[in-house]
Amino acid sequence: ETIDLMGHQLLQNYCYGHEKSSLLLFPFSPVVNLINHNGESPNAYLRWSSSHPFHSKDWFGKSVDAILKERKPGLMMEIVASRAIEPGEEIYIDYGNGWHEAWQEHSKSWKVIGGDDVQYASATAINARDNGPVTTVDEIEDGSYPDNVETFCYEGVVDWDEVKDGDTIAWSEPSDRNWQGKDRPLRCDVMSRKEDKYSVVVFMDDEEDGKEIKIENMPRKAITYVDAIYSK
Repeated sequence: ETIDLMGHQLLQNYCYGHEKSSLLLFPFSPVVNLINHNGESPNAYLRWSSSHPFHSKDWFGKSVDAILKERKPGLMMEIVASRAIEPGEEIYIDYGNGWHEAWQEHSKSWKVIGGDDVQYASATAINARDNGPVTTVDEIEDGSYPDNVETFCYEGVVDWDEVKDGDTIAWSEPSDRNWQGKDRPLRCDVMSRKEDKYSVVVFMDDEEDGKEIKIENMPRKAITYVDAIYSK
């Protein structure tokens, strides 16, 4: 299946590099993409790892071509607090003046990709402003929401080993009060709405055992918006 190219993402915005080097380092970890920029009062900073067993200091002496031939991670970085950080306080690092100036310039020139009638709003912005009724699949054509967002659902209590493809079940709220913060929502289609309850089709996209089930009586709080792939 091919996907129409909408544009080019700023992958460089998520990499580390140096103005005198052509090599960009793309970091990956569960938290690295959550640390934002604060040039005035950062509370953390990055440094090369001092003790991680996968950190290969000999890479510092290798050429770019030699590093590109490597097939395993070899450089590890640490996020270090520069002062005491209070519980619940957001972690910031200073991306540097070069990044800040480039981002300001990009923000001024950024335009929505598409025709004049394209409406863009991030899923984060929509979730923050909209707790009202969710658009059903039959209502999507009215332009209630931009094309760049999709509906995702917290399926509640579901034993995916027991349910079969095509089953219909009733939504059941998890016992953990923080289920929205711990559970991972799944892609879903909102089929119908009756007052504040919804009938949805939830997709378990698993390479070995993909399933889709219908869940009745799902509350509005179990439905959220997520940025569509390649649109954020």
